[in-house]
Amino acid sequence: MPVTINGNGTVTGLTALPDSAMSSGSVIQVVQTVITDVKSYVPAGGNTYTDMPDFNCTITPSSNSNKILITVGIGGIHQQSGTIAGKIQRGTTDIGVGDANGNRPRAGFRMYGSSIYNTNHCGSYHYTFLDSPATTNATTYKLVTMAEGGSSYTVYLNRSVQDSNDAYSYRATTISTMTLMEIAA
Repeated sequence: MPVTINGNGTVTGLTALPDSAMSSGSVIQVVQTVITDVKSYVPAGGNTYTDMPDFNCTITPSSNSNKILITVGIGGIHQQSGTIAGKIQRGTTDIGVGDANGNRPRAGFRMYGSSIYNTNHCGSYHYTFLDSPATTNATTYKLVTMAEGGSSYTVYLNRSVQDSNDAYSYRATTISTMTLMEIAA
């Protein structure tokens, strides 16, 4: 059937390719969570990871052999003191963390708190990992963090601890994202 561009802007004669026709490495679908507001929470303490509120994204893979490319952009994350350990979880399974090594917690990345910067400045971070979920069920990925030493200082997303209403660049509010791309096997 010939492809026709009609006068009203519609196209006829095209059909979608099945996923099986996609070459290895092709992007099949993309979903994204965007957080533009400030999120905060008090960690559970005791060196326990805690979910960052609303920092999650769900994708339903079309084939259990396909992979999911996870890209996280953290506009700014900060706590009153010390460092923050972070990782991505698929459900309750850790994704892309360092090897077990003694009593050290396993993390995907670390972020600095105000004892490194100060209460005005916070860091921006990016994290990428290619996961193999081996499922065609809806799959949720989430950001979890742990405060230094199990402290109970509030963790903030998209702002610094000191959040006065003035025009300094270090007071800027930021955006954070989680993007999931299904990649053909």
